[in-house]
Amino acid sequence: MLIEQCKVLVVDDMGTMRRVVINFLNILGFKNITEAANGILAWEKVEAEGGKFDLIVSDWNMPEATGLDFLKLVRTKEETKKIPFILLTVEADKHNVEEAIKYQVNGYIMKPVNFEMFSKKLMDVFKRLDPELHKDLMTAVNKVK
Repeated sequence: MLIEQCKVLVVDDMGTMRRVVINFLNILGFKNITEAANGILAWEKVEAEGGKFDLIVSDWNMPEATGLDFLKLVRTKEETKKIPFILLTVEADKHNVEEAIKYQVNGYIMKPVNFEMFSKKLMDVFKRLDPELHKDLMTAVNKVK
């Protein structure tokens, strides 16, 4: 799959943070991006799209439903359980990290996040899951450098 074809969901209660993540994704060539302000709204978008997302990037700490709550829900449904899921957080608590790993989070990025950290984590995730997309990401990152 090519970067331009990927459907990405960005979830964060802070509009500024959503903009930062979307900007990073745009720099890498992602164009099909949906956003939501919390885990409940995000799940509504996932359901409305029939689970057809290729990547979810979600904040951990949000009102209504946390990123972990959203991850758990995504992992319980057959049509969504394999969507790559990256959590953004200020949480460094070992128990929280273990809980996210238990629910098969694909990546974990500590805030504040910068482009280098973000792109490296995306490349790490897709190196394991989609070598073709990983190659596309490497090309995109090298163009930015």
